[in-house]
Amino acid sequence: GTLAMQDGGSYNGTWNPASSRSIKDEIKELSVEDAKTALLNLAAKRYCYKKNRQDERVGFIAEEVPQLVASLRRSNVSEMDIAALLTRVVQGQRTLLKEQKEKLQEINLRIHIMENNR
Repeated sequence: GTLAMQDGGSYNGTWNPASSRSIKDEIKELSVEDAKTALLNLAAKRYCYKKNRQDERVGFIAEEVPQLVASLRRSNVSEMDIAALLTRVVQGQRTLLKEQKEKLQEINLRIHIMENNR
């Protein structure tokens, strides 16, 4: 079965954080710059939990993550928050690449015209 949480999240073998618009307030776009800054300040670590030293993991230390993705008590890190940062940074990079490609095409066209007008 599925365990439903009071905040709208659920667990069915996988944790599914609450994500519906109906339970959220003050929804606004995450800027590419804010996402980049937070992403660049994440410090990925290798570690094992004290209760299971044979199981090495990779991830983040809750007390060290940027405020933008920190939990209120800084005791855990949400994968959804990290995914949101990554998504926004990739979207920003795609936009930048598109702009650079268009500029490069324009420059190449100008060079071609100049070479043909010699």
